[in-house]
Parts: sequence; C-alpha cells; structure tokens
Amino acid sequence: MEESELTRPEGTLPSEVKTPQRRRSLLRHPVWGRVMFYGTSVAVIAILIFSLTPRHGGREAARRAQLQNQLKQIGLALLNYESHYGQFPPAYVPDDEGRPMHSWRVLILPYMDEEWHYEQYDFQKPWDDPENLKLLEAIPFCYRSPWDSNRDEPPLTTPCLAISEPGTILGTTEGAKRADISQDLAEIPVVIGNFQQPIPWTQPSDISPQQWVALHGWMVDNEKYPIVTIQADGSVRAVDLEEPPEDLARRSVIQRRLSDVP
Repeated sequence: MEESELTRPEGTLPSEVKTPQRRRSLLRHPVWGRVMFYGTSVAVIAILIFSLTPRHGGREAARRAQLQNQLKQIGLALLNYESHYGQFPPAYVPDDEGRPMHSWRVLILPYMDEEWHYEQYDFQKPWDDPENLKLLEAIPFCYRSPWDSNRDEPPLTTPCLAISEPGTILGTTEGAKRADISQDLAEIPVVIGNFQQPIPWTQPSDISPQQWVALHGWMVDNEKYPIVTIQADGSVRAVDLEEPPEDLARRSVIQRRLSDVP
C-alpha cells in the first residue's frame, strides 16, 4: 500500500490531499539563475587555467631537476666507459696531425643507450664532415640544455663541456686511469655546464681550468643557470659560490700516485 493512502483521511480523494509546497530553485529564477550559471562557469574555467598554467618558479625547478638527471646519466656513462677500458675517455681523439677529430661526447654514446648515434657516426671522417654534421640535429637528450628554446632547430648545441687539459680526468688526448689517481674521485670536477658558450655536441672542444676561472664571474651574474659539475665518481654537485674558482680549477687537475720504484 502506498504511503499516500496511509495518511489520507477516509473518504478523501487522492487529488484533494494537500502536499508540501515545493521550493522554487534559484536556478529556475529568470535572473539569479543566469547569474549563478554564468558565474559558476567562469569560476571553473579560471580554476582550470590557473591549475594548468605552469608557474615560473615551477618551470625553473623542473629545468634544474632535468639538468641534474641528464648530468647523472653522463656521469654514469663516463664510469661505464672507464670500467670497460680501464681509463676515462680522452677529451678528444686527434687526427694524424694532432688536431681534435672526435669528442668524448661521441665516445661514450654506447654507454648512454645511444648506440644508434654511435653507429651513424663515421670515425673515419672528422666531426665537421658533412656526413657527421647530419647528426647534430639528432642530439641525444642528455646533452640538451633545458633552457634552450630552440632545441628543435639547428645548430643544436650542448653546455656540457669537460674541464680538460693535460693532467685532468679527461686530459685532452689521454684519459686518466683510476689506479693513478690519489684523490677522492668525489672531489674532482670533470664536466661543467657552460651556458655562456654552448657548442655543437659532436665538436671536440671543451674548457680548460683557466677558462673556467674566467667563466665563473659570468655564471655567478646569470643566476638563471645553475653552476653544477659532474665529479669523477659520477655524482653531480652544485658549485659552492663561496669557493674561489681557482680552487675548483686546481682540484680538477689530478694528483697521481707516487711510483713504487725507488
């Protein structure tokens, strides 16, 4: 039996029973209904735009985190190369006349899961041969700058430069052997981000400790770019701005173990 029949007085037709009057919804109001509808729509759209629009600080934090991860992969590739060959890669492979021909950035490609790039590169020809220059547009992700707004347009450059001269980890034409190094590997800077003058990623050109000292002032004045280095143990470290750049340059030159020969 329906509830209405239980509450209806005897002899009363269903149509004569009084029911509570329904409240009229504001949405049905000819004026307030439109105000609420359009006001709510505008608010929802504003919230979506705000939530989907990247904040400036968030973008910078994401770029710095991306750079950190990229440098860690490069550091790991350097260690894997050293483990395979018993020494770190040279900064460059010279031609018969001693001129830089191939960069360390190409040599470590197989240890970055970049076998395709490595196989496409012709080691019988210099880096700037037209055939090898075609690879510039296929720059590996790890070498890209997160701040490069034209990353999809040639020339494609990298800020990842080795701190290189005879006696450093990536010492020009000969890489150092771990067994010859007396310092803690974590204290030796190997690669630094040169955002002032990035270079084509296959170009066998890097930065000397003295050039780093000259670059330091520009890096400090341009706070947009973090000053970080890859250490010889593969770790990534932020440069202490309180440390004189000459000290970092000095630490980049390795101290070799003394010979056991009397």
